[in-house]
Amino acid sequence: MTFTPPIGWTAFAELAGALGALAIVAYILKLRRRRHEIPFSKLWQRVLAEKESSSLWRRLRRLISLAVQLAFLALILFAAVDPKIGNAESSGKNVVVIIDASASMKAKDGGPDAPPRIAQAKEEAKKLIRSLGGGDAAMVVRMDGQTTALSRFEPDVAHLLSVVDGIQATDTPADLHRALQAAADALAGRKDPMVVIVGDGHYPEDARNAVTWTPPPAAGAQSFGNVDLSGIDVRFLPVGKDARNVGIVAFNVRRYLANKLSYEALVELQNFGKAPESVRLTLFAGDEPVNVKKLALQPGERVRQIYPDLGGGDDRALRAHIDLLDAAGVAQPDAFPLDDTAFALLPERRKQKVLLVTPDNLYLEAALLLDSNITVDKMKPAEYETAPAKGYDVVVFDGWAPAASPAAAGAIYFHPQPERSPVPMRGELSRPFITDVNPDHPLTRWVALADVNIDKSRVFAPGANDVVIARSIRDPIIVAGKHDGKKIEVFGFGLDGTDLMLRVAFPVMLVNALDWFAGDDAELITTYRTGKLWSIPVDAEEKVREVTVRGPGGEVKAPVQNGRARFYGQQVGLYTVAAPAGPLAVAANLADPTESDIAPVAALSLGGRTVEAPPSFAPSVSRSLWVYLVLGALLLSSVEWWTYNRRITV
Repeated sequence: MTFTPPIGWTAFAELAGALGALAIVAYILKLRRRRHEIPFSKLWQRVLAEKESSSLWRRLRRLISLAVQLAFLALILFAAVDPKIGNAESSGKNVVVIIDASASMKAKDGGPDAPPRIAQAKEEAKKLIRSLGGGDAAMVVRMDGQTTALSRFEPDVAHLLSVVDGIQATDTPADLHRALQAAADALAGRKDPMVVIVGDGHYPEDARNAVTWTPPPAAGAQSFGNVDLSGIDVRFLPVGKDARNVGIVAFNVRRYLANKLSYEALVELQNFGKAPESVRLTLFAGDEPVNVKKLALQPGERVRQIYPDLGGGDDRALRAHIDLLDAAGVAQPDAFPLDDTAFALLPERRKQKVLLVTPDNLYLEAALLLDSNITVDKMKPAEYETAPAKGYDVVVFDGWAPAASPAAAGAIYFHPQPERSPVPMRGELSRPFITDVNPDHPLTRWVALADVNIDKSRVFAPGANDVVIARSIRDPIIVAGKHDGKKIEVFGFGLDGTDLMLRVAFPVMLVNALDWFAGDDAELITTYRTGKLWSIPVDAEEKVREVTVRGPGGEVKAPVQNGRARFYGQQVGLYTVAAPAGPLAVAANLADPTESDIAPVAALSLGGRTVEAPPSFAPSVSRSLWVYLVLGALLLSSVEWWTYNRRITV
């Protein structure tokens, strides 16, 4: 017989002794009859004699009543330590059941009306749990883009089955590495550890190889990024059947830098089946089809389609959809509809108003007029000094700077006066040359400045909010930053003392700056992948701490850090983010070839070792007795109540 006390044995014994003593003291201190002297002794002589003859029975009845109370207390305390007869739990196995709930588990192997693959995985997991012995304990873990432990180690089969019933597949890829690491951590220090993976077996190769079966040479040491499964029995339960599938593995759109009224789209398809497939690819703008193509794909072939010079219409939501075609050209459903449709959003088209403050600079004015997405007005420095213009998105100051910063969202300064420069200056260089360019800043995208000739340039002393764009040796001569919530770019040299205006880099830098001011400095890719933590720019002022995200799964709150909303996307579709400047739309796709390759794996290899099917578990005759003890205590209480009311006990 084994016991599992709710607290330590010493504390439990002290508690039991205290409760027993309290019951005895309470019984002794019960209400007693008061004694009265009666002068008529002869009258009461017979009564007193009868009382003396029954005093022994009265004392015995009192002892029986006390014994019943102590027995009731003993049964309750005995039930609290959960006694069991049969095999001890310590001799059973500790099993972590990892159920694959990734996107590929939504595949329907038996046709469009068949249940998804996750249903078969849950049935296999329930069969495994039902076969556990009484001495075994199991934990259920759901594996998708995130690993979630859904239970503790417990032998309660009914509860474990209900946990498995509640598992649903998501639109995220499987993170096998994290699931195995969580299982290894949970099994640390437990006897007879076992991990059973229930899924279709299609997991990234790097995750399968990042497994070691031998303990590290030093205690507590472990190879970085590897999962130590030494001493753990790992098994695999395969589910699923081979089925045809052609999926969209990439879909992105972008506007042209030269003409943001037009855009181009890229779609990549792959045939994951074992036979050639004919597909129809349709590109939609909103609900209107833009282009329809018929393609033939060989087994395993990946095809890329580029749609250049698209335009027209104001709908920013684009959708790519594929249909499998039979020999007659009729659309047929495949086994994995999730990757048949992909979404993308065009960057918002913005027309910027730019004010050029210059004595006269035809090169600068011509470079700005090359961008058809802006309107340019020109003003003399003296005119701006008298009446600063308002209502512009960007102001460009050529060889001059105002006393106060403009009200625009962004400003570009060429060779400003030292006393009015938004970035402090610390000197001047003669004949500088650019040696270092910040390659990670949006202003330097597709720009080369190494051979630019400069007559002279002022040197900046950038602050904490400034970023150096270009240096001459160690001296910053081009700086960008964010001052009072407004973006600026400052050149230490004037355009009349350099040949930068004669180079292709000059208009490109201006376009980059205008895009950066407008918030278009984010990646040109407008879609996100499910199963990843998204970083969405929502607040340039960095004052908001939380935003609302509405998507296919409903409405959730997302925290904002450094002006970006952090959100974990789980479902394919379109999302709306309630940003301070207005709602933002983002798109999410699976875009994972590993998940789209839905052909099941019969044998899973981890760390160079093939994982076998789980064995049969040994039956156990272990039986818990606490229920019977509680029933016995209730029966004893009922007997005591009946004897008390019959005056048998007191």
